[in-house]
Parts: sequence; structure tokens; C-alpha cells
Amino acid sequence: MRFKKIVISFFVLASLMSNAQSRLEKVANEEYNNFNYNIALNKFTKIDPKNIEIWRKMAYSNEVLGKYKESEMCWKKVAESGFASGEDMYQYAQALKYSKKYEDSQTWLKKASEKMEKDSRIKRNLSLEQGNYSQLLKDQGNATVKLLSMNTEDQDFSPTLMANQVVFASTRSIEAPILRKWNWNGLPFLELYAGDVAPDQDVVNVRLFSSNLKGKFHEGPASFNGQGDYVIYTRNNYSGLDKSGARGLQLFSSQKSENGKWSKPVGLNINNSDYSVGHPTLSADGKTLYFVSDMPGGIGGTDIYKSTRNSDGTWTKPMNLGKEINTEGNEMFPFYHESGMLYFASNGHQGLGGLDVFVAKLGEERVESILNLGVPVNSSFDDFGFILRQDLKRGYFSSNRPHGKGNDDIYSVNVLKMWKFEKPIIVEVKDSLGNAIANQVISIDLGTKGKISGTTDAKGQWTTDALSWTKTVFNVDRPGYFVSEKSVDMEQKNKGDVITLVLNPLPIFDLVGTITDKSNNAPISDVKVILTNLKTGEKKEIRTGKNGVIEEQVKSLVWTHTVKYLIALSKPGYLGKEVKYENVLVGNGKVKFNDKADLAMEPIKVGQDLGKLIQINPIYFDLGKYDIRPDAAMELDKVVAILNTNPTMKIELGSHTDCRGSKASNMKLSDNRAKASAEYIKSRITDPTRINGKGYGESKLVNQCECEGKQPAPVCTEEEHQINRRTEFKVVKI
Repeated sequence: MRFKKIVISFFVLASLMSNAQSRLEKVANEEYNNFNYNIALNKFTKIDPKNIEIWRKMAYSNEVLGKYKESEMCWKKVAESGFASGEDMYQYAQALKYSKKYEDSQTWLKKASEKMEKDSRIKRNLSLEQGNYSQLLKDQGNATVKLLSMNTEDQDFSPTLMANQVVFASTRSIEAPILRKWNWNGLPFLELYAGDVAPDQDVVNVRLFSSNLKGKFHEGPASFNGQGDYVIYTRNNYSGLDKSGARGLQLFSSQKSENGKWSKPVGLNINNSDYSVGHPTLSADGKTLYFVSDMPGGIGGTDIYKSTRNSDGTWTKPMNLGKEINTEGNEMFPFYHESGMLYFASNGHQGLGGLDVFVAKLGEERVESILNLGVPVNSSFDDFGFILRQDLKRGYFSSNRPHGKGNDDIYSVNVLKMWKFEKPIIVEVKDSLGNAIANQVISIDLGTKGKISGTTDAKGQWTTDALSWTKTVFNVDRPGYFVSEKSVDMEQKNKGDVITLVLNPLPIFDLVGTITDKSNNAPISDVKVILTNLKTGEKKEIRTGKNGVIEEQVKSLVWTHTVKYLIALSKPGYLGKEVKYENVLVGNGKVKFNDKADLAMEPIKVGQDLGKLIQINPIYFDLGKYDIRPDAAMELDKVVAILNTNPTMKIELGSHTDCRGSKASNMKLSDNRAKASAEYIKSRITDPTRINGKGYGESKLVNQCECEGKQPAPVCTEEEHQINRRTEFKVVKI
């Protein structure tokens, strides 16, 4: 049975109003507004031409009366009229599901989404594509169902358990002085019936549940506590009509006495004459109540609410279960199981058609996940009123699917394996340009639950079940890119949501320098460059080309990168040098070494004194001796380095004294010192013939400090005499 056919027993929706354009239309509208849908439909069909409002009412009336093909045809007229609202298109999409036209249904859902983007029903129903309907239609082997023999051609639905009995609502006829019928479908008013459970789960010995709970209008559905001595059930408001002109629904409770009689029903304090409350389900201890209402402030037509029982027997202010469960559609017939599961019927979540049965996993503060039970419990028709025993293996539900006994029927269900909750989440990895990155490992830190990982497919996506995840950290590490890390509160994510991780490329710096001749600024080729990274100790040898250019590529792990290098330059014919380079690099691009480092090399020419070029400090000897002291050796090593860098260079090492002492002794001492210095160098180069030492004594003074010859002899300071005591390294061949 279509939801709106059931709902009149429990929740009356406001009737659609329009101005009558004719006497026939006026009468038809009056019948429609009085819920006489059969009579109204007969009159609407005789109005020609029909406007969109009439087609809409005909669609609704046919739904109520279970004429689904006719309803689909009428909704089609409305949807294709050019004046259809988003809701009209949505209703047509839902009507198409009755005949399993799921592809056409998706097409109209997409059209409806253009006019009702914020409606959660659209998002939920479009979140899964056509293939997922096939999954819902595929029997996963979770359960088997069986039509009960106790069903009649009347309405039998919404079973509940009490000990070893099944209590349900029915319009079946009973012996009574006056058989009251209601104008919707001409059937008797609903009453609560009970039957015993047979070994095969059939229900036998059906009888009126309690004459004390029987009234003159609708009674049912009901729910009992675990002991079966306390009941809350739904019945019409006897005290008057609501704003729409119908008798709304209210909840009443009754206590079972020791003699097995049920006490006079007492209305719950959450009842209100302005709106309906009904469809109760109690926790086993009788302290928690879930129910359905169309009270103001809800999310959709009818929502599921929760209330707890106070110590004085009153009930707390109802709390809406929120958007995880409730939609802009109708959520009804809840059943709470002690395992923490809430089963309910909905036409707002994605289903196979009409009402579908869903199960929600309830956490302490939120709904963790929702699952459509699929076939065989659900069909393309109305499926609702699902219940399970404590063992989670046996239960019942209602459906108006074809091949029953007529109208609404009750089915038994045997659970073979529990339905598996899933919360598929798509994790995708892209680069900064939006390109998908395939075969990328994604690491996921689940906190106390450990770590897992997955790999993206060709589309750069990985789908995983995130049902039990809470605070979760996603991490992607790829060579050449910054590490991408994202912390996500998974409790705020819904089934099918996409989490995107973006990989930004690491900055690549190109350090470029030009080695030039200091005398003419021309580039120097074939310069040997030893590049030492002072931060890592890594060394690299580079040779310049004709353009004298050296280049170093730096891949950084941070956007701002500090580099420190020692640049050692050497080439025959040039004075070798070492230069320190330090810089802070920001962003990609080329950076010039020359901006912060002097890379010009000094050419070496014949006749030059290497001592001046390389700043050799004075070479000292002990008084009257020519042994090489350690401090002198350090200076001579500088010459060794030059000669080893320039394998064809020849030099003359000349030793000079000041004028003090005899000329002969000065000549001998300088010659010994020159030869000793030369021998030190010869022992450290490959070709000893490239250097010779010669003493000049005081023959080549560089100032006026002569001790003989000039009269009177000049008086010189010690510093002036020191200038003449020198060692020279003259280049004689390059």
C-alpha cells in the first residue's frame, strides 16, 4: 500500500486547494478534501480538459487507492506539463519506481534537482547510480521471507511482539452491533489484534487484542516493554478535529494488571491536538520511546522523534533524530532493537519504490550509519513495520507487494546473516593542476584503531568503508611532492562523500653560475669545479663548457630553502680558489651563483710572483738556520697546491736577505734556505724539475737599506730590513 494510503490512519496531510471552475470540479474537490478519494477520482476523470491541479489530485488519489500504474500516468501528465514544480518531478520519479523504471526515475530526479538543490532526498537518491539499484534488487542471502496464512483481503500490518504473541493493526471485520467504516477506502476502522506464534513463525488463533483498548475510530500500531505488561499505542484524537479537519493521532498508554486486564488508556503528555504523534516503539525497559510526528519544526512530512520517561511517568520533550534519519519525505514505523539498531520505513532515502525498510546504527550521540535492507525485505512497493526478536534471527514486516492476500499483508522473516553496515568513502589524490594520480598509496591513521593503507585506481580514487572511523588522518607521500596530510572528522561525513588530497610539487631550484677570467671577464671552459654541500657534506664535480657555466639543481622539501655550498675552482693557467655560497631560496626558478659569489679566476702569467697572487705569508727561519719550520711549511704547501693544479708550470724560488752581515754569508744562507724550500716542494709534486731554488743574498734589495756602498749608511728600522728578507716564487713557464 502506498504511504499516503497508510498515513491517513496516523497523519493527515493538508489537502491541496483550488478554485472550482465548474460544478463538477467543485463537487470533486469537496469529495477530495473530505478524503473520499474513490468518489473524487471518479468525478475528476470526467472533467475535460484537466488542468495540472486536477492531474496532481488524480495522481495522489490513485496512489492512495493503490492504482500505481494510473498514478504514474497522472504524474507523467503533471511532470511534462511545463508547469511542474520540483516536487512534482520528484513524485513522478518515485512513481516510476513502482514499475521498476529506475533509469527513467534517475532522469527525472536529475531534472527535479535543478529546482530543489537543497532537498536531501535528491542528494540521497542521486548519490548512487543505476548500478546500485541492481545491488539493492540482488538477493544477498541475508534473509528469507514468507507470507503468513493469517492475512486477509483487508489491511493487516505493523506487527509488534508481546511474549509469544504478535499484535498487529487490521481492518478485518469483527462481529459488532455497528460496523464503522471510514470514507477513505470503505474498510472498517483499524483495531489491534493478537495471534499466537506457531513453530514455523506463522500467526494463529487471531483475536481482538483487548476490548479495553478498542475505540470507535482507529487503534494501532502498538509497542510493548520487555515484560509485556506496559503498552503504548496509537489511536485517533476523540476530542476533536485538527486544523486540516481530520482527527489527528495521539499516543496512549495502558498497564496490564495481575489478572491480565489492561487498564483504561491514558494519553501521553506529548500529545497535541494541533498535530499527530504515533507509531510508537519502546525500549525493553520501557524508559525510551521512539515515535513519529508531523509536529512543527520537523525536517519533512513526518519525522522520527525520541523521548525518555521521567520518574513520575511523564515523557520528556521530544527530540528530533536529525537529518541523518529524517528527510524532507516521510520516515515512519520505527522499531528499536536492544542491539542499538533502529529499523524504520522511509520514502525519502534511496529505495526501490514506495516505502523501504532501513536500519540505522545508533551511537551514543549520533546516527553512525543507515542501510537499506534490500530484497527480499524491500520491493518496489510499500514495505514497512519491520521488527526482530531479541535473537536477531526471526521477525516480521508488512508489505503491499503483489501476490499477497490483498491490501497490506504481514510477512515473517528469517535472518540468515545480519545486514552489513557500510559507509563507502571515496579518497582521491590529485596534483595541483587537478590531474588524477594513479597507483598512489594512501596511508590512514585511525588513532587507537591503528593504521591502514590503500592504493588509488586509474582515476586516482580509492573507495573504502569508513563506518567505524572517527577522527582520521589521511597522508600521501610521493617523491617530488610535498607530503599531503588532512585530518578529517569522519562523523561529519556521509556515505559516498569524497575526500580530496592535493599533492603540490616540491620546488626545484636551478643554481647557475658562470666562471670568468678576472682580467677580461670572458667565460672559462673546462674549469674543474668541486661543489660541496656544507649542510649534507655531499660533493659533486662539475666541468664547465665553452660558456663557462656550472649548474646545480636543488629539490627542496620546503618552499623556503637555505643552501650553503663551498665552490672550489681549479684550472691550469689560473689561480685556484675556494668560494663560500649561502642563500635563501624561495619558490621555483633559476638563481645565479654570481649574485652572491665571486667566480672570477685570476690568470697566472710568466714573471708573476705567486707569493703575491696567493698571499703567501713571510717564510721564517731560525737565526742562522735553514731548516723548514712548521709555519713555513704551511706557506710552502700553498705553492705545492698551485703546482699540482698546473702540471706544466715552472717556477723559481728565490730567497733574499737584508744587508746586515757579510755578503758572502748572506749569499750562502739564502742559497741554503732557497734550496731547502725548493726541496720541500719537490718532494710533494710529480715533476721535481719544475722548481729550483736560488739564493740571492742581499743582492736584490728592494729599498735603500744598504749596509755597504752608501756613505753615510742609511739608518733603517727593523720593519724596513724585514721587507728585504723575503722569498719569491717567480713563474718562469706556464
